[in-house]
Amino acid sequence: MNSGFFELSLSIQIALASGYLAYITAYAGLRRGHATQDAIFISLVFSVVALLCFELVPIEQTYLRAAMASASALVSGIVWRKIGRPLWLWMMQKTGVHREDGVHAPWDILVQTDRKVVSIRRGTRSCGLDGFLLGLPVPWEQFRQA
Repeated sequence: MNSGFFELSLSIQIALASGYLAYITAYAGLRRGHATQDAIFISLVFSVVALLCFELVPIEQTYLRAAMASASALVSGIVWRKIGRPLWLWMMQKTGVHREDGVHAPWDILVQTDRKVVSIRRGTRSCGLDGFLLGLPVPWEQFRQA
């Protein structure tokens, strides 16, 4: 593998690695639908935070600047996950732009979002439905045609 990564400056290497770490943290459990471009550009956004911290913090020791840059990107990923993303989605919904949150799989919705489950039913009738139904209760007669 002949990569030019190790020929880049130390600040860029740390920024890119820290940005990707922040991306993984911010989107843990939500990356299933992300394309390669999503991972790259979201990582670059978090990398900017690390790069600014690395370049602007007036500390002489390189390893301390690197640690602070990595921590700043990681903290920005955590803040995005806990405050920024929910606030952004709320603003998009309230302004009528969109209501899409990027979470499409039922299991991901249960474990990765704040949504509440209205009911869970286990189907054991002879209609062939054997699984969990999420949402409002549905009469079994609707499934007898299957």
